[in-house]
Amino acid sequence: MEKKYTYNLHTHTYRCRHAFWDVDAYVNSAHKAGLSLVGISDHCPLPTDWWKLIRMNLDEFPGYINAINDANHMFDNVTVLAGIECELFEEFYSFYDELKEKYKLDYLVGSTHGYKDAEGKHTVYDRKMTAKDLIAYANEAVIAMESRKYDILAHPDLYMDHVDGWNDNTKACAREIIEAAVQTGQVLELNTSGYEKKAGYPSKEFWTMACEAGVK
Repeated sequence: MEKKYTYNLHTHTYRCRHAFWDVDAYVNSAHKAGLSLVGISDHCPLPTDWWKLIRMNLDEFPGYINAINDANHMFDNVTVLAGIECELFEEFYSFYDELKEKYKLDYLVGSTHGYKDAEGKHTVYDRKMTAKDLIAYANEAVIAMESRKYDILAHPDLYMDHVDGWNDNTKACAREIIEAAVQTGQVLELNTSGYEKKAGYPSKEFWTMACEAGVK
């Protein structure tokens, strides 16, 4: 029998600059679709200006939380959780902790958008990723998983949209991430938005390896 999933924990509001609706619209859609649990996990504001075009400003955060709290009263059979999607860089860990405690957040999503090297921070969208970039990307993800800070690691195969197909380097990157996920018990998210975008993720090769390894 096909298993029906009745929750969605990775959603964004208009505050992230690349979505269009507020929390109530998503919860209403979830109710119509028969979902019983919705987690709102917009891109977290940062204490710096790094890649600020895809995240809310810090002064928008109280309104974000209020919208989530209000939406929890819309339907008796739909629970709404408060979360944020966080960049993986260690320097922001204490900031995330402060937000989680202050606003009583339910969960944190770790986001594999960025990595750093001797030149500084990069996003996977900056350029075609080289073997060196893939090593840095995997290292960032492994450190994040070992910290056990995140409840979910989002789209760990996002890098597959910025490389030249499946090869020894992309496979090695997958192996590093998957082995760390197994060792730490980290939940990995199979993000299906790539289907709509006709992107390189979700990667069949990555998720075949992940399933064979028994990741959560």
